[in-house]
Amino acid sequence: MQPSALGVHFERSPESAVAPKAMRWCLNVKQWRQIAWNGNFVILVIDLVMVANLNICHRRCGSVTSNPPAIWSFYRNGEKLPQTEMLPLNGALVLNTVTAKDSGNYTCSAMNPITGMEVKLPQRIDLRVDYTDRNPPYFLIPPVNQITARPGDTVVLECPGVGSPPPAAVWSSPNIMNINNNNRTRLLPYGLQITDVMPEDQGSYVCRLDNGIAPALVHT
Repeated sequence: MQPSALGVHFERSPESAVAPKAMRWCLNVKQWRQIAWNGNFVILVIDLVMVANLNICHRRCGSVTSNPPAIWSFYRNGEKLPQTEMLPLNGALVLNTVTAKDSGNYTCSAMNPITGMEVKLPQRIDLRVDYTDRNPPYFLIPPVNQITARPGDTVVLECPGVGSPPPAAVWSSPNIMNINNNNRTRLLPYGLQITDVMPEDQGSYVCRLDNGIAPALVHT
């Protein structure tokens, strides 16, 4: 096996201890990032995330290149989480309606299912779930605004905003009729899933997150 069969790619993070653009994702979130460097390589990344109860937390801890696609594992305080809390499409971790029991230190690994080669990623997420005052919806990291797919693919248009109270999402499209009454679409807590993608699915989609506290959050 060649080392590149399962490679890990990291984006260089700013050396500042604060990540300003990462402060609004899991509701009124305060997030600090500590980075340890060894030459040009990140050897440890620690994110401290503070989030209110009952939100849906959608989190990735890095990216890898693997053929076939990697099998992801997440760990909380060193104990492996069940695969039911994983997203098979992109290896993200989804914590539904978080409570104090979800607080802890999260790490992850990726394994090539053919070779068995496993990579433990350096990022650690210190999640703390606690009471938070009422706030409008926010994103920690803005979702992508363009997705390319092939006919027959399954895609997820992500809109993982949160708030206090947790917001509800309403999807619409100026190009596509009845996207909420299509048997190929499914509303997820963190986005809109489209299965068996067809050419007629191409177009613009709008996600509006509202929890009754202005302003609502709109993503297109």
